[in-house]
Amino acid sequence: MPRASSAGSPADLPRLACAVFDCCIDTIYLCAFKDMKENDPPKFMSNDMREGFGIDKAEAEGGKGYEAVKGGAAVSPEPAAAGYIAK
Repeated sequence: MPRASSAGSPADLPRLACAVFDCCIDTIYLCAFKDMKENDPPKFMSNDMREGFGIDKAEAEGGKGYEAVKGGAAVSPEPAAAGYIAK
């Protein structure tokens, strides 16, 4: 007789572990991008992450003419035009 389990089968564990890992990586990237957008230079990013993104190298190569990009990219079509209602 099969055993009933609320946690799923053991075969589901690798899939669930990968989903959690995927969520963590997405969160790290979102936080890093938000930090880069709101702070120049990034305020909360570790030195290893700054090196991974190449931030310090880009600033050194850009010299005095370096200016961080502010603002966001334009979204096309606009969310309201696509049927979404902003609240």
